[in-house]
Amino acid sequence: LTGRLYSVYTDSNTNLSYLVICNARDTSNLVEIGKVKVPGTPKRIELAGDKVYLATGTGMVTVGLSRLGTVDFGKDGNNDGMADDILSYKTTSGVASDIEVKGNYAYIADGLYDGIKVVDITNPSAPNEVANIGTSGDAVEIEIEGNYAYVADGYAGLSVVRLYISEIAGQSAAQALRVDIRSGPSPIAAASGTVGRQDTGKAFGMDIAEDYAYVFNESRLMIYDIISFMRPVMIGSLEGFGNGSTIKLDGDFAYVADPQYGLHILNVSRPDAPVNIGGFPTEGTPGLPAISQNYLYLPTGSSLIKMIDVSSPEESFEAGTFDAREDASGIEIAENIAVVTCKSGLVIYDISMPLNPEYIGYIEIPGVEKAALDGSIAAAFAADDEGMGQIYMISVEDPSWPKIVAVMPTGKATILDMDMGEGRLYLAEESKGTRVIDISMPGIPSIRGFHKNPSIKGVRTHKGVIYESDSKANLRVVRPEHRRRNDH
Repeated sequence: LTGRLYSVYTDSNTNLSYLVICNARDTSNLVEIGKVKVPGTPKRIELAGDKVYLATGTGMVTVGLSRLGTVDFGKDGNNDGMADDILSYKTTSGVASDIEVKGNYAYIADGLYDGIKVVDITNPSAPNEVANIGTSGDAVEIEIEGNYAYVADGYAGLSVVRLYISEIAGQSAAQALRVDIRSGPSPIAAASGTVGRQDTGKAFGMDIAEDYAYVFNESRLMIYDIISFMRPVMIGSLEGFGNGSTIKLDGDFAYVADPQYGLHILNVSRPDAPVNIGGFPTEGTPGLPAISQNYLYLPTGSSLIKMIDVSSPEESFEAGTFDAREDASGIEIAENIAVVTCKSGLVIYDISMPLNPEYIGYIEIPGVEKAALDGSIAAAFAADDEGMGQIYMISVEDPSWPKIVAVMPTGKATILDMDMGEGRLYLAEESKGTRVIDISMPGIPSIRGFHKNPSIKGVRTHKGVIYESDSKANLRVVRPEHRRRNDH
């Protein structure tokens, strides 16, 4: 349409890359009218107005064309190692393979786990990344049509993302524009960015209840008031726990699984002044406990599950044990059903008689590591010897006959923590971040979104907000969805 041909190439001798522009009105006689050296290895070109946007593997390069056809085009008059016609070079965290420009935004397909980068290009000289939409695979190509982004997503196939740009009051300029993702019939990714954070050292285990977040900083438990999720405030702390401790809240009490001791029981009726009121040692490494009908069920690192009467937590006592058949790493309870995570699968017990758990079902899942339970649906993560993972969605509507209703591959992944509720499954993925899966239709799970956080350790959700415990001195607070101001 412009009568010009825009092409890129990398010189095999020098490894330098160039954008070359030719007069192509006579295709039998192409005439070069401009050439500019660009950083990275260009993979895609997008022309918008008098500018060229390049996805270069390492990021996005913006080239102005106002001097095209002059002797100065492509020259480095500032002697800064980059041509003056390069208006900006915006690096990305992934592998920028494709780019699409619509209006004031550039959408970059940024590779495995990095998904889509949304960049505000209102000022081409200072592009600003305003959202990172994780996809389930390896985002290599992208097309924008209306409010939808269509992503060639590697092993995950086609990902379809519905986009809304909205302004969030109270955010800093870099976070004011977000991508708001709505539910729909297609697989949908959700944009999410850190909207609040609080220093906590090297956080690990966490739990949330009644607008308070309890987060471990190595040996120290720290308690935050999160009534205003944008501004979490530490109000209390307690020392004396082993590194790697996890916590379960129940009313005015908290139960801590400490790998160096066993179980601690805390009175947290005053979150600003928690008190350790007792505990029970274990021989192995305890797993996160579950509570039902005034009894706490504690995995001990062996096949034994301790049953502790916590009807009066200050005077709690061990009421018995039961054998889970294999070494148990976790337990989840819904109603009168307990699902125990063992080495080879999930074992299901009827605990309607709390001190006499009755074995009623089993489902084999080799390599299972984590599980979560919400009503009659369980989710489990398992990985093979090469680290390739899968999410299993399991119906326990008939607990005596649990059924796998869907399997979703995750690629190579290590899942550190899981949370589940309101039709969503949240996975804390080591060195990557929070993966959000829509399980409102358990038989058809789909990636809802991804929040990048390489230092993640744990994840919980509370009132529509995601909270991540973090090994790099941050409690990260992530708002996964926002309504537009005119939505009601």
